[in-house]
Amino acid sequence: MTPVRHLREQAGLTQDLLTQRAGITQQTISRYETGRRSPTLKSLELLAEAVGLRVIVSFAPAETGDVNQPSTIDRARRPKYPYL
Repeated sequence: MTPVRHLREQAGLTQDLLTQRAGITQQTISRYETGRRSPTLKSLELLAEAVGLRVIVSFAPAETGDVNQPSTIDRARRPKYPYL
């Protein structure tokens, strides 16, 4: 189950209600829920607000905390849902 579907179901919303609350088309939400597409940051903010959550984004690398040093993501350690 994708995180978008999981959060929608936890909030007790149908796709239609989520569509109305977030202002995102049902087709797009369906694509997010089937994993055929990942939400943009703006869409993620709209979806989170629609289910009563807040999105916090950090661009600092987790390993060093130094924003001037790019970090790499070890695929074995990457979170299952990197955009949540």
